[in-house]
Amino acid sequence: MGRKVSEDEVQEWAALYRKRYTYEVIGKQYGRNPKTVGKYVREYLRKHPKEEEGTPQDSELADLKKEKERYQVLAELDKLRLESQRIPERLEVFEGELSNLGITLKAFGEDLERLRLQLKSQPDFSKLKCPKCGDYMAVDVMCVSCNHKYCFGLWAEGE
Repeated sequence: MGRKVSEDEVQEWAALYRKRYTYEVIGKQYGRNPKTVGKYVREYLRKHPKEEEGTPQDSELADLKKEKERYQVLAELDKLRLESQRIPERLEVFEGELSNLGITLKAFGEDLERLRLQLKSQPDFSKLKCPKCGDYMAVDVMCVSCNHKYCFGLWAEGE
């Protein structure tokens, strides 16, 4: 069973809640269950719908707000520290991916060079033009194994 909730404590919770603090934040600040905080704050606000500003607890509330902000900054710093510890591991993964990319690019370059050499060995049919009419020319070729004939060259579309 938890410790007893005092009236002063409930007033402070209600003041924090009116300043847009959540039950979770208030509970964390006071070491209380957020459900307990919510129950007492709702009951208190029902009994005291409007309370004047300028209560003696204002300085304490300002201190709590600063403490909350400090807690948030420390939590963010802790998160950044944990992320920074993972940097070497991420660098290893990145270096591995770069290495794989280098191998892939090297293979791609070799393939391009092979294709360039193959194309270089092929005749440039775009330069073969008929001396009479100026149209493109084609060349008949035949397989030496099966005697299949095929025509290489350039034709205008639709022909």
